[in-house]
Amino acid sequence: MTPAFGTANELAGARGAKSTISQYFSTTSCVIDCGRQTKAGICPDCLKNATKCVVVLSDKSARLERGFQLTRQICQACCGRLGSLQCDSLDCPVLYVLEGKRRELQQIEHWNKLLELHF
Repeated sequence: MTPAFGTANELAGARGAKSTISQYFSTTSCVIDCGRQTKAGICPDCLKNATKCVVVLSDKSARLERGFQLTRQICQACCGRLGSLQCDSLDCPVLYVLEGKRRELQQIEHWNKLLELHF
């Protein structure tokens, strides 16, 4: 008797069929904020306007960096030092906001790769 369970790949077989829900919803919104769905990061319509792409992504990058720096300044004022932050207060909401802003900064690298790839 064959067991009634197995891995997703075993159940789908080796034919390359989609085996997880997330594979059916793998499209993302265009990073230029036009509202279109694309798998390439930047939709074909936005790719036709290179200047708009560069300006929009530069503005978004600057906003993320500015938000991170402002939050970091609040944290530095609380810690009382300008160098590396060594806050260990798990009750501090600024610490969690700062970590979220730090993670958001990783988007900039992705946007830069998209610009290098397409332009």
